[in-house]
Amino acid sequence: MQEYTVVGFYENNGQIFSHLVSARNSQHAFFVVAKEHPTATFVSAIKGRVVEGQGIEFAGDSLVDADTVVSQPEVFNRDEIELHFYLALALLLFRSSGTSGFWGSAKQACLAYQIETD
Repeated sequence: MQEYTVVGFYENNGQIFSHLVSARNSQHAFFVVAKEHPTATFVSAIKGRVVEGQGIEFAGDSLVDADTVVSQPEVFNRDEIELHFYLALALLLFRSSGTSGFWGSAKQACLAYQIETD
């Protein structure tokens, strides 16, 4: 027997799950989860322990369609939005302080960006 992480969702509410089970193979892993969760809909069985936030991320607590992803760039395209924000901030600092204080201020803005995205 080996560990498998079975990923899927419950059709009645769209909630995503990842259940860790002990099974002979991936097909048996689906069977084990199906016996305990008869309303489950399956996506995959991954050999080993997979933990959300450690190598796998879900789009949300439930299923998320492409229209939702595209309409929420503040959630799904955050790095690009933050980059534009910090570039705009650097430009504003450049305009307000003249060239003498620009490089230090721009460097601080870039460092702040780096710290927040690490």
